[in-house]
Amino acid sequence: MHYYGLPLLPCFVNCHPVAATYLAAGGTTNRIGYHHAAGSPAVEKRKKYPEASLVFNRTFTQLSTGSNAQALTDCCYHWADCLLTQGKTDSALLLFEQAIFHGKKVRDYEKLMFAYSVLGEVNRLRGHHRKALAYNLECARFCQLFGDQSQYSSRLSIIGSNYLGLLRTDSAYYYYREAVRIKTAIGDTALLSIAFDHLGVYYQKIGERGKATEAYLNSLKAAETAGNPAQISTELINLAEILLEEGQLAYARPYAERALLMTDTLGLHFTQGRVLNILSELSNATGQETQRIAYLEQALRIYLDRNNQPAIAIQYLRLAQAYTHKGILQKPAILPFRA
Repeated sequence: MHYYGLPLLPCFVNCHPVAATYLAAGGTTNRIGYHHAAGSPAVEKRKKYPEASLVFNRTFTQLSTGSNAQALTDCCYHWADCLLTQGKTDSALLLFEQAIFHGKKVRDYEKLMFAYSVLGEVNRLRGHHRKALAYNLECARFCQLFGDQSQYSSRLSIIGSNYLGLLRTDSAYYYYREAVRIKTAIGDTALLSIAFDHLGVYYQKIGERGKATEAYLNSLKAAETAGNPAQISTELINLAEILLEEGQLAYARPYAERALLMTDTLGLHFTQGRVLNILSELSNATGQETQRIAYLEQALRIYLDRNNQPAIAIQYLRLAQAYTHKGILQKPAILPFRA
């Protein structure tokens, strides 16, 4: 999954005084899935969110009888933020819609683009690509009005992914290319790598492996320039995977081995499972059956530790095929098979 959201920004302006105090103690999140501390330890912040929600509820009741659209925008926005942090996603989405309704009256473009970005991402994750597209198109419009070319071009790349989810490949290609063009033009080094990565995913999905490889190489170069180790490891994996698909084993292995080292150093253990499976395929292609099984078993242990049932099921299937090919017909004692 590839996603880059909007940057974390402090948004305590014009908030109800009591609600703002609770929010400052509890922290805030301005991109879905990423939380920003505002001073206190994470555990203490989480304890304050339910209490903050009650304060926001009372604040909203008081404000709803008046005509202060800016205060209502702030209250709905921060209350939605609070609920999102507690995992109350549906209630948060309703409040983000309210924040949009009031925010349009006062032209609060910053909160509008953040609200639309959350609505778009939640719908994308739920598989509602048409809704996600509509929200992201609105988000892009307000990114332009806010004057943020970096976020505007990032949103174009996400819109490309929405179109790809709808199998509208021509539209997806246009938005991916526009994202890369704008980021290159404005020198957005930090996010250029992700735009190239999205373009690579597009090419790989439509079977253009040569162009996908070129896009991933450009992404790797941009990530190295930006000094983004997590993105570097992602591109190493993508390159190893696509070179493996093309049968270029000698070129794929160095990328995979470097990715294995980086994911271990960075603690990206679930991602490491993907690398181990690539290395197992490389070992299989070169007749190293014992090494293939060792990689598969190592990946299985990672998935078992995280109790990722879909990955565990697929990994057992891979291992069963590897054992059968090697003539191992009984379950090895070293494997912690679970029902």
